[in-house]
Amino acid sequence: MDKRIESARRLEAQGDILQALCIYRDAYQQDPSHQEAVQGIAQTALELGNLELAFEFFVKLLILDHQNPAAYIGRANVLFQYGQTDRALSDLAQAIRLDEPASDLRIDCAAVLNDNGLPEIAFKALRPVRNCLFEDADFQCEWAFALLAQDMTGHEDLPAILDFFRQNEADDPFYTLCLDAFALKTGQAPSLAHLDAILRDAPELEARASLLSRLPA
Repeated sequence: MDKRIESARRLEAQGDILQALCIYRDAYQQDPSHQEAVQGIAQTALELGNLELAFEFFVKLLILDHQNPAAYIGRANVLFQYGQTDRALSDLAQAIRLDEPASDLRIDCAAVLNDNGLPEIAFKALRPVRNCLFEDADFQCEWAFALLAQDMTGHEDLPAILDFFRQNEADDPFYTLCLDAFALKTGQAPSLAHLDAILRDAPELEARASLLSRLPA
């Protein structure tokens, strides 16, 4: 792999998104057909909230490779934020069609769907990789959220996942959110008890918290 891309990805993983973007852009300026650089610009721009730049470069990535499922997922993420739900769902459907055999890209699809209040579709997207990815923590997060958001509190997979969340609750406020939601939906607690603390530490979870706070009809 190009050492510039390795460096950018390392910075991205460390949370230095802006510096990673600068390195991706340098690589792109030297070679506009460099797909990893194009994808890096698109993804870091999305993380920084620059939707216009992210959209531009996800489109560039699709021009370079129209069979790239990650590009469709990224563009769908932007389209959801622009309120273009039908176009976003079309892109995610195309990503799923291209992701054969089904891989961990389904987790990324489900994350976008869950973020946008579509747990039923996220559940269907994840089902083909349930057996091979069940021990993956990211899979467990999206799978558990899809189950809880649909009030499927009796699903056979939840006990094991929630046990894992309890054991690792200090690592991620999302685990606490799911545990509180399960308690709320099963009548063990009157509310999401730790919601203020969760949203203080992770305000990006507000939309998910809103969905999980709904009681079954």
